[in-house]
Amino acid sequence: MSGKSILSVLSVLLLALFISVPFASAGVERQAIQFHTNNPIAVPGKVLSPGSYQLRFLQLQEHEDVLITTKNGQHPVGFFLVTPVRRNHTTRKVKIMTKEGTGGNPARLTRFFYPGTRVGYALAYPARNVG
Repeated sequence: MSGKSILSVLSVLLLALFISVPFASAGVERQAIQFHTNNPIAVPGKVLSPGSYQLRFLQLQEHEDVLITTKNGQHPVGFFLVTPVRRNHTTRKVKIMTKEGTGGNPARLTRFFYPGTRVGYALAYPARNVG
């Protein structure tokens, strides 16, 4: 088996493991979020093409990550570190926030909140180099 084939098999097995593991928290918070974008949207280190995606929580060691996959969960886009953030109000629906892109760059997915909660999660983007 070639190295590329082994990597493909391992990726599928890893994805199957994460999809089959139930979330630790009960209730609405931490359930998978389905979302659709009509325009390209940036996430740390990648740009998502227009389409439907799924966002799922993963608890990895001492930090939390989200896994973004295609809507059916079969094709991973990537794992992304998130940090908790607060807002002043709650909503009845999932709220996904973006920041408008500049200089021809696509908008960035910045935060998401579950219904009825004030605490949400922000995607961690690398700091820009100053120099």
